[in-house]
Amino acid sequence: LNEMIDDIETFTASHELASQQPLVRKYFSIIQKVTSELDEEWAEEFSRTETDFQRVCFLLKAIQSSNGNAHGVEVLGLDAAKEECTQKNGKSDEISAKYLAYNSYAKAIDDTDMDLYTLTMAVFYAASPKQKALTYALRCLKLQRLGIFDGSIEDAQSALELPCPEHIVGFVHLALAESFLVKENVALAKQHFESAKDFFIKNSDAGKAERATRGIMRCNQKNVLGNAFLEKPKRLWKCIRPKPLAAKVTENKEDSEMNKEDSKYECQFISSPTGLVRLKNAGPSGGWTLKLTQDVSPGGDFLIVEKPFAISLATSRTNYCYFCFKRCHNLKPCDGCPHAGFCSIECVESAKKKRDKVEEGNWHFFDCQGLMPYVCLNQSNNWQGEIESIHAAFCCLAKVPPECLLDYICSTGQYEGGSGHQAFVGSKRVREMPLKVYDPFDYSSIAWLSTCSDSRNSEELWQQTVAAVFLTYCLHLGGYPMMWFDETDLFFSDPSPSNRVERIPASWLAACMLFHIQLVGVNSFEFGELFIPTTVERRSFGCCTYPTISLINHSCAPLAGVTCADKGTLIVYALQSISAGSEISISYGPSILNNTRQYRQDFFKNGYFFDCKCDACSNNWDEKILQLERIKCPDCSCVFAENNEYCPDCKSKLGKEIFNLLRDEEIPRLERVLKKNKWTLKDLLRARECIKKAESIMQLPSPTLIDAQVMHEVLLNLIYGSPVFEPWRK
Repeated sequence: LNEMIDDIETFTASHELASQQPLVRKYFSIIQKVTSELDEEWAEEFSRTETDFQRVCFLLKAIQSSNGNAHGVEVLGLDAAKEECTQKNGKSDEISAKYLAYNSYAKAIDDTDMDLYTLTMAVFYAASPKQKALTYALRCLKLQRLGIFDGSIEDAQSALELPCPEHIVGFVHLALAESFLVKENVALAKQHFESAKDFFIKNSDAGKAERATRGIMRCNQKNVLGNAFLEKPKRLWKCIRPKPLAAKVTENKEDSEMNKEDSKYECQFISSPTGLVRLKNAGPSGGWTLKLTQDVSPGGDFLIVEKPFAISLATSRTNYCYFCFKRCHNLKPCDGCPHAGFCSIECVESAKKKRDKVEEGNWHFFDCQGLMPYVCLNQSNNWQGEIESIHAAFCCLAKVPPECLLDYICSTGQYEGGSGHQAFVGSKRVREMPLKVYDPFDYSSIAWLSTCSDSRNSEELWQQTVAAVFLTYCLHLGGYPMMWFDETDLFFSDPSPSNRVERIPASWLAACMLFHIQLVGVNSFEFGELFIPTTVERRSFGCCTYPTISLINHSCAPLAGVTCADKGTLIVYALQSISAGSEISISYGPSILNNTRQYRQDFFKNGYFFDCKCDACSNNWDEKILQLERIKCPDCSCVFAENNEYCPDCKSKLGKEIFNLLRDEEIPRLERVLKKNKWTLKDLLRARECIKKAESIMQLPSPTLIDAQVMHEVLLNLIYGSPVFEPWRK
């Protein structure tokens, strides 16, 4: 078993991971040679660079000195052509067949996830019509057995439109017929049962012919008896994608107007269009962040609803549409490469079309034609970043049309009068004043975010600079128009409104790439779904960037939470009652319930470059949360310990009664609700009332109040988020 798994992982890595690609190995060997030729003081000289452009130019000048006789892109010493990338990492019936061999093993050990993965990889790599038909046919049979009938029907139809292998045609018709019967399309079900019967009779398979005959009889009975005849499967695959609601409409005009007058920073937030949030400067430690303009309550108020600027699905691409991020087990393969799949023809067209502005969804244009494995740098070759984060950085820049990027860099066109790009002029100049509009699909919004560049050590910045130049070369191979070295006199010059060129110098592009590599590291969000067998489990599948939500600061005791909804949308909602003027906070990482203060402090310092000074860390909640609950008497506001039966001042039992009701009845009831496979708004309202009751008699760090918040948070995720029910998961 372990040997076979190792074999699959090794084979996949040889075609999917950057570290296994000859081009990547050659690039890093060139960098090693270049650094060996520099003088002993080069690391110190690099550490004195102040901007991303200076860092990139330092490396590019070193490369040029090492290979000065070459011209243009050849100076890099990488002679790979786009055609070679396609040949090495393109479609291949041989690779497809190898994945089908692995699929036989997955079936033998009854590993459904591996079964689906190997089938979809076989579909992605299939090159000839015959191999495509075979892979579609085999996947349709698997999907039909799993109860994914819509996907099975689509795959079966795709297989039958191609020269489907003779030995499997009858099984495809049978799967198609049984799927159509479940979908109550009796006419088509009968048609395919008859085709299956003819095939099995012709091939002397009496058992399968009898199965098809019984299917025909069921269709005939259905026509007589109606829908009551059909027995629908009890456990179907479900991927629920409720349309996210809009951010809350401002109700308290007095509050809103008061905050509007007090605010120095008049900004429009497209992701919160009703004036509920406003920009706030929290000083040197907090920077630019968001505050509320009116009171909000838990559960009912969505503060921000934002779609991602970009998302990376590099490690989950056999389960999700590369364009719209929908979970799908019958992805349609990209025609140009075996590294992306789509849930519909519409998504294929949207991902491939030429754009003149930043739009919703990933743009599979410059990372196609076999380039994806190069882009997904894994932990090797002196690069220590994560695949998802490096690919997300690439996606951020690759989806910006060249003309738009040039205008922003040079402060021309639609960005005339701007402050420039942080990669060239630094953060202080660009972030001194806020934008007038924060639009998740305007490049200026993502380029305004902080990268914490000043807090990074020179070794990390060097690694990121090396990666940025290589990713820029990948963009070049993908067809992004740019000029290298002696192709432009501006290659080592800063951009300005007066020197805007027709094609961007690759050095400028590399500086922007370096900026985005840093940006994703401190501004990305894990995007995940709730998998629901008998327990609720959140699994991450992507790395996303959200220009507005990224402005929100962290707290280990956050006032707000986030949930993932349809097509990568992220929703920010209140976890507790919050008053107007309060700074919004969310959690960036480890929960206070399961992690010590020291662990959390180290996590945020190492990953986000700040010392957490939230209430939980400053006031030592780790110890307080282990102490007896403190109850506030509703009648006299006296605070007493939970081991008292009544208030010691006024003798009222009301506070203790509410506490017992919450702890012994209402929160356990919510825990039982979570074990159901169906949830309603009524359940969410009940959780909201639990929080209000808890807030009326206790304050954080109350374990009971935290439990109520957690119950509410999970229910909200189940109702408005992205729950997935897969019966094969134990």
